[in-house]
Amino acid sequence: MRNSRQFWTGFVAGAASAGAAWLAWVAPRMGRMQVERIEKSIQIGRRPDEVFALLQDPQRLVGMLPELQAVQVNGNRQLWKVRLGVESVAWEHNVVQVHPGQSLGWRSVRGPKHTGRINIAPVGDQTEVHLILNYVPRLWMTPSGEAPAVPGAHLELKRDGLARAIEDGLLHFKHALEDRGFERDAALRPGADQITA
Repeated sequence: MRNSRQFWTGFVAGAASAGAAWLAWVAPRMGRMQVERIEKSIQIGRRPDEVFALLQDPQRLVGMLPELQAVQVNGNRQLWKVRLGVESVAWEHNVVQVHPGQSLGWRSVRGPKHTGRINIAPVGDQTEVHLILNYVPRLWMTPSGEAPAVPGAHLELKRDGLARAIEDGLLHFKHALEDRGFERDAALRPGADQITA
């Protein structure tokens, strides 16, 4: 009985020590796993139905937006590959919200962890596009474009860099839509390349 009591006392002490060590290791990392939000808006000189039609067919954007390398669409699932600075980042997401002519929302299922929504609204004879991106900074980019499997393998992505990339993307989207040859050129643009997330 005495050996059994010593065993359980030692076991509980060991488990408590291991738990304390795990908490000491995890606690500082949890603070860095917070979700960040970026919101950006732009006005585009096109009707909302034209803007929404292009948003619903993102493969047409390949070739229009220099940072967009490829898009594959399979129902509500989409696979995107973009260039952020010198890195290529790929992810797969599900379109989880569609309000025709008003908004599209998505949630990542593979690659960098994020959710997003694009709202559109008429402003006179133009359209306001408002993008909201919620993301976990430490999981947003690795050299392979995959979410890191090892805690020390993170490549930090600065909020300002991602915000600037979103602004640039919205400006390129605006210019692509407002280009007078948009309707003619859209039919000639290349489709999506094969990509993986």
